[in-house]
Amino acid sequence: MIKCSSYDPEALSGAVRRSLELLGGTGVFLNSGAKVFVKINHLSPHAPPERAISTHPAFLREVLRVLLENGAVVTVGDDVNFGQREEFLVTGFREVCAELGVRLVNLRETGFVEVPVGGVLLDSVYVARPVLEADLVLNLPKLKTHSFTLFTGAVKNLYGVIPCGSRLDGHRRFVRNDVFSRMLVDVFSVVPASSLSWTPSSAWREKALPRGRPGRSG
Repeated sequence: MIKCSSYDPEALSGAVRRSLELLGGTGVFLNSGAKVFVKINHLSPHAPPERAISTHPAFLREVLRVLLENGAVVTVGDDVNFGQREEFLVTGFREVCAELGVRLVNLRETGFVEVPVGGVLLDSVYVARPVLEADLVLNLPKLKTHSFTLFTGAVKNLYGVIPCGSRLDGHRRFVRNDVFSRMLVDVFSVVPASSLSWTPSSAWREKALPRGRPGRSG
């Protein structure tokens, strides 16, 4: 775990790179030319970075720089309900991705694929195509409170790779904290086996089930 006390670019860059060193370096999980999907946390109602409810764009910028330096082919995205304006602008993600020449997508526009789960609560789930097509899924959650799970972190952020309608249905069907959490793990289990979860203050590796291999989660 690497402490980063501010969103100053130099501090963030040092923390990001040091955390990778502790994981054994980028070569452990990233090859040149690898397709990387970066899952940001873009929460509604859409708000600027100082509200601290979404992944900070300054953190995203430093992570993307490392990926690009290592030859990755990067896509950034989340499933976002746009209103009357382009909400990626409000959160600062559009500016960062345009600056670095990185593709930024709204997952509801890329399509979803039904994937078998074989979990505790779910038999199958629809997952966004960029997630399933990636060699590496890089998960950038925003740690904060949540009414169902008490706090929301790395596992909960990947709930955003399924369609909005499915997420709303999950909130209606699984109203107990423990049951809702088990459902989240079912969703998390279908993320490709090679995944990395990262917050501004820490980095840790997450291992999901290999793609296409159903298994029991919980």
